[in-house]
Amino acid sequence: MLAGKIPTGDKLCRFDFNILEEKIKELIAKRLGDVDHPLFIYPDSSGSPPRCRTFVVSKLAGNMTAPPAIFRSYSVDGEPRTKCAIWQAARATTAAPTFFKPMSIDNPRPPILYVDGGLGANWSEHLAIGELSSHTVTIRYVHHIRTS
Repeated sequence: MLAGKIPTGDKLCRFDFNILEEKIKELIAKRLGDVDHPLFIYPDSSGSPPRCRTFVVSKLAGNMTAPPAIFRSYSVDGEPRTKCAIWQAARATTAAPTFFKPMSIDNPRPPILYVDGGLGANWSEHLAIGELSSHTVTIRYVHHIRTS
């Protein structure tokens, strides 16, 4: 439906992605002390409580029929480890065409262009159930945040 029609120029989008990106980075720096804090969380051997496992859904801008791109803060057997920063995953999942410019993530290389995950996975509850079934840990809470 939108294949080949996704706006990629700054002037074709309704809002300035730079403002959103700046606010996301400010929040991450304030909370975590490092604007480039990685999304993936290495297992903690210090004995501190486990961290919240999080995943963010996006789509490949150049292939809307491809499966959703999932950025994870945890490992899943058979899936590559997420290497991008939190702010990059946040920008990728908020890159709704006509609103914000798509997000280019270059870690790992080559760079890949991402757009809002809602374009192909708007009802991501199915993805959440699939993610939950891949873990043997006790799940206490599931939060699904969406703007639609």
